[in-house]
Amino acid sequence: MGPPPPVSMALPPELSDLAELRELSAENWQRILTALRYQARDLHHRSYAVSSDRRELLWGEMDACLALADRLERLAQSLGQG
Repeated sequence: MGPPPPVSMALPPELSDLAELRELSAENWQRILTALRYQARDLHHRSYAVSSDRRELLWGEMDACLALADRLERLAQSLGQG
């Protein structure tokens, strides 16, 4: 089994129209950000129980989750939802 595909920081095509994102409430934005950060913490905890090469992959995914949460937080703020 090879490494997972890289995480894209771009919005998927179906969300390229920000109208759908503007409809999200501040509470829903917070849920999304909290879920991404929780996922990052979970990946970090799991990394202690795996080999060093797998640990690097998990840390990469953890970093990607945190970076995406930060990017979405800035987007929410720009939309007046953060």
